[in-house]
Amino acid sequence: MPFCEESLDFLFLNRLTDSKTFFNDNRSEYERLVLQPLRQLVTDIEPAIHEIDPFLVCEPKVGKSISRIFRDTRFTHDKHIFRDVMWCTFYRDRKLFGSMPAFFFEFSPRCTRWGCGYYQCGTDLLEAMRDLIKADDKAYLKAKKTLDNQSVFELQDTAYKRTRHPDYPAEKQKWLDQRNFCFLASTTDTDMLFADDLAAQLAENFRAMLPMYQLMQKAASRVVDASAANIACR
Repeated sequence: MPFCEESLDFLFLNRLTDSKTFFNDNRSEYERLVLQPLRQLVTDIEPAIHEIDPFLVCEPKVGKSISRIFRDTRFTHDKHIFRDVMWCTFYRDRKLFGSMPAFFFEFSPRCTRWGCGYYQCGTDLLEAMRDLIKADDKAYLKAKKTLDNQSVFELQDTAYKRTRHPDYPAEKQKWLDQRNFCFLASTTDTDMLFADDLAAQLAENFRAMLPMYQLMQKAASRVVDASAANIACR
């Protein structure tokens, strides 16, 4: 079944109540309204994900491609038990490939978001990205052209308030000054979330983001190669 208004209502009420008793009493609704549609979405989009990259993990299980509804409260002052946002992510196994970019889809009572990128870039990765951008690498030029020629997603603005690269043109500063890299689409309209062809729409958008994924993947591979070279030299 697709997502529906009741899916959002459950997430809102469960977060508002924030009670394990309430959740356990209504676990069947959680399964029906939230988990089943997420599992079906991951299953339906799997061919497109593996067309993009056969190494991306795409498993319709909580803890794999599907997020947990329980929050990790060990290291935060916010002790709410539950979140009201759920998501699925598709990324390479970090134990095998290191920190690679991911495709993702998330929804909550507030909005629906999907895209490609990082939750948080490491310093080495940012420097590798900047080196590719400064050199006008083909992967960067292709990603920039793709971004400029569409209107669905955008480079999430995490730039410094004042440029740290004043010697470069403004169009490059926009990229060079980012503290993270994520190409993002979002909407507060529920039409897409509730659509029967949600997986097909996401697949189309993820395919369009392929040049961005390839750019970030190239930067990540450089970091991995540099790390391996340093280990070999010890």
